[in-house]
Amino acid sequence: MGRGLIECTVAGIGKNWYLAGTNSDGSLYIQIKIQGLTDEQFAEYIERSYSNPNLLVYPQIRKNLFVLPSNTTTQRTFLYYYLSQVDPSYATSKANAEWAVQMVGHWYSHGHFVQDNGEIYVGTFDLDYDFTAARNQELFTAERAAKEIDAKNHSHDLNGIEGWYLQTSVSREISFSAKSYSVSVDSAISSSIQEDQLHDFALDLNIWDK
Repeated sequence: MGRGLIECTVAGIGKNWYLAGTNSDGSLYIQIKIQGLTDEQFAEYIERSYSNPNLLVYPQIRKNLFVLPSNTTTQRTFLYYYLSQVDPSYATSKANAEWAVQMVGHWYSHGHFVQDNGEIYVGTFDLDYDFTAARNQELFTAERAAKEIDAKNHSHDLNGIEGWYLQTSVSREISFSAKSYSVSVDSAISSSIQEDQLHDFALDLNIWDK
């Protein structure tokens, strides 16, 4: 996946503004949506914040996009990626668990890949600090560990870091923290992707100290 991005285009559609651009060989397309700004506010936002039109000037994109896996011996196809800020509805959907409440207001990135005829999704919550991400994972782990431990709900080691494997009626997921990120790698329960493949995908993320 190329990392050099050319200048983006800007378009206003309804109440939304979109910034879109591709990498140098045209194989990767990125679109940013900004909501709730008037024409004047958006123009001021661009002028004051980002005089450089290159998409990688956005620190949230640069920091989160580069977590995605590099080319490896595993054949996989990158489909799409998006970035958004977590709103309170996320915490509500998780019954306002303490770990979920801590996510609100932070940046969330989501990547979608195809591998071994199945789909893998990777989500990263950037919690700004290593200790914040680690503490968040501890809260999630404690919640899961209080339930029955079995093949569908158990601790999972990743590079010496305690993560967690969870299988529900709709998905399989490995979650863990690394650096400032809280990470989940998951697949649909109907997919051919199993726990060991999620594990290998997680290890290919550009998030580990080499």
